[in-house]
Amino acid sequence: QKRCRVVSNNLDIAQRLSASPSLEVIIPGGSVKRLVKRDVFIAHGDLVMSIVRMFHYDIAFMSVQAFDEEGTVMQEDLSEVALTQGVIEQTDKVIALSSRIRQDAKANIRVCKAIAFDGFICNEALPGWLADAMKQANVAVQVASASMYAWL
Repeated sequence: QKRCRVVSNNLDIAQRLSASPSLEVIIPGGSVKRLVKRDVFIAHGDLVMSIVRMFHYDIAFMSVQAFDEEGTVMQEDLSEVALTQGVIEQTDKVIALSSRIRQDAKANIRVCKAIAFDGFICNEALPGWLADAMKQANVAVQVASASMYAWL
């Protein structure tokens, strides 16, 4: 039986996924901090970056929340930007996940353009400006049911 290896800096997600016997869950070592807005704990820092860059990923699921008007993913935390960009560089297929979408002026650091994604899963229809950006970037968008998305 083949096991799937999951690498996550999100401690909450790692804990939930570790319950599955078919998954090997790896948390890259580093400092732990709480993301207050999302009420989650993550590992971060240079050590996390070093470990993340050791792996090649067949598929990466990336949590995204903020976009600019052109559909570029935006972030407030510079260390999260570097981590996300590092994972994208090491990945064959990138799927963006979002439980809430916002056009946020506070998030002023560019992560990547929509074209970096192979798919986008969200829990509600995208606003017109973002749907247009995803269509232009040829990104497949899927609206998930509430029960399917509840664990995120």
